[in-house]
Amino acid sequence: MVHSMGTALSGLKTFGKKLEVTAHNIANINTIGFKACRATTRNVPPQTVSTAARPAQIGRGSCTACIATDSPQEAMESNDSPTDRTGDTQTVGTIAAHPPEQSNVDIAGEMVNTITARHGFEANAKMVKTADEMIENVIDLLA
Repeated sequence: MVHSMGTALSGLKTFGKKLEVTAHNIANINTIGFKACRATTRNVPPQTVSTAARPAQIGRGSCTACIATDSPQEAMESNDSPTDRTGDTQTVGTIAAHPPEQSNVDIAGEMVNTITARHGFEANAKMVKTADEMIENVIDLLA
């Protein structure tokens, strides 16, 4: 029962982080040059425990593996000529700025991420509630 509580809490934390990243992306949808972030998750390796019959593995939930950002394009580039001589002054290349790039946030994809995270969060919240009720019933039986 206690292990199920830990597994559910790790799921709450993981889906909470995914929801946080999605909210950050949606909040910056109109920010010039903003690059969307993606939260990737992984399973936590199970714990092996000894039982009377044989060893067993107990799942320990999930965690956020990383939060990655799309890499920005090169904002500046130099011209083809390494040096130009103009009269008495020497110009070493010129820097040409590109126009600002719009945000790459896909609102439809972010809404799907929001719904997925919400359902995952709700499922793990129900697991916590169920584990709490089971612990309460055991305590009542022992009392």
